[in-house]
Amino acid sequence: RVIKLYLQDLELVLPGGQQSLHGSRRPTVKAGGRAFAAVIQCAECTQSLLAAGDKAAWNGVDMELDKALNTLLVKLFRDIMDIEQEALITGEFTDITINDMHVIEAIGTGEPSPSSAVAKKLSVTMGTLTKSIDRLTRTSYVLRERSEEDKRLVLLSLTQKGKRAFDHHQEFHRQMIKAAMAQFDEEESRILLESLGGLADYFARQKNADRKGAGANP
Repeated sequence: RVIKLYLQDLELVLPGGQQSLHGSRRPTVKAGGRAFAAVIQCAECTQSLLAAGDKAAWNGVDMELDKALNTLLVKLFRDIMDIEQEALITGEFTDITINDMHVIEAIGTGEPSPSSAVAKKLSVTMGTLTKSIDRLTRTSYVLRERSEEDKRLVLLSLTQKGKRAFDHHQEFHRQMIKAAMAQFDEEESRILLESLGGLADYFARQKNADRKGAGANP
């Protein structure tokens, strides 16, 4: 199976740059453009290396791949946060933060949402959410009111300004995904989605495991 790593502003040099076991040089990618593709034929390489008894060589490739993936994930996270900050906190929305934008997104434009449901969606405590809602109500993005049926229940909804911020945020993500996916063909897009889905599942399991561990050891 072919795994394609699209690296932006990243230098990746796999070890043993002589001849690969397939008769061609192992891939070397150096900085010098917007995006780079390092193609590693994992299944074939693994079988060939193990068949040849070259476990040390494969371990070297594996370690370099781990480093590249770690660098890529950290860089992607930071770049997306920086781009989001620059693109969203503009115009009439300079009085809130990116975290506030995410709270607005969690509240949504539908029926009023219980504050507890919003906190759960964001994976934050009620205390943390309350601080954000205090700021968003002062700046006229969010309306906070008690439920008519149950006065203990706090309902959150977006004002017209909040809905404009919500639409602004959604449009940013639509444009970002459209631009990012334009560089991939159909097969590459499928592999990317499968790979990111696997990562998302892994991180979700880790988060759930951490929560269970914290609950067992208060």
